[in-house]
Amino acid sequence: MTHPPNDGSFPGPPGGQPFPGHPGRPQPGRPLRPHGGPEPRPGQPHGGRPEWPRVPPAQPGHGAPGGTPPQQPPASGGPGRPGPPGRRRTGLVVGGVAAALLLMTSFGVVAWNLVDGRPYAGLPTCRELLPSDVLDGIPDADRPRAEGEYVSADEFGYGAGEGQEGFLGNLSCEVADGEERPVYVNASLFEYEDGGEAAADRRQSMEDDLRDREEGRHWEEEDGVAAVLDWSPVSAGEAGYAVVYEYDGYTDEEAVGTVFFVTVNVEVVVSYSIPAADFDEAEVLGFLDDFARQVERRLSREGERA
Repeated sequence: MTHPPNDGSFPGPPGGQPFPGHPGRPQPGRPLRPHGGPEPRPGQPHGGRPEWPRVPPAQPGHGAPGGTPPQQPPASGGPGRPGPPGRRRTGLVVGGVAAALLLMTSFGVVAWNLVDGRPYAGLPTCRELLPSDVLDGIPDADRPRAEGEYVSADEFGYGAGEGQEGFLGNLSCEVADGEERPVYVNASLFEYEDGGEAAADRRQSMEDDLRDREEGRHWEEEDGVAAVLDWSPVSAGEAGYAVVYEYDGYTDEEAVGTVFFVTVNVEVVVSYSIPAADFDEAEVLGFLDDFARQVERRLSREGERA
């Protein structure tokens, strides 16, 4: 198996620039976004089409963050012109505030119920997410081990500008097996104190992408550098899918399998470099589905809940 030159970078999300540095670390301001169309929908956390995982990256990509580079956070508007003074209505103000808080709390409970579970406030380490009993299931792997790190949006040094609302940070893990890097796992953490809005948006976007695939629209093929061999929905998360594709002239790798799924306010991408020239797409999809379910279970067990 050969890899692209080790130039210190690795491919990023579809339509984006390569990610610098460590495996799967997103380009500053661009959390993983494996789905979406040519034009971002209003209110989406990430704009534009995501860059999909290359095979396998010389230097680790959550698979993904899409969108445009971060901009300066929007400036808050100045205070409005004060109105004419009136009589104090302390009782009404206190009552109004209490009612508003009750309404906001109720909305938050309802919203999180809609996304099926308590949100995550923190992600586990790569070793916690990918212990040996999970990695032992990787085909043809000898002594795989996981390594990587979590990088917050603040550490990247940019704020939540346009197209970046809700992204908190990214856990980027590569699985090393000798000199090989057969699997990359990226998990992007999104806002959890918004009553479930960011989580609901991620799930809706994934469901939209699933609908596109059911109708025969695959953005890998639209980009003109890959052919989709097979795909299927996966059982991990609230919504997700696995896809197997071949590259056209990008690398001599035979094929790649990738899983995208959303669980509450975390978006996960798993990229698997298929080692054999002669492989069965259904078997690869089965492995990806099982691996994704194990990742979700480990995330649920080791992740910090809000």
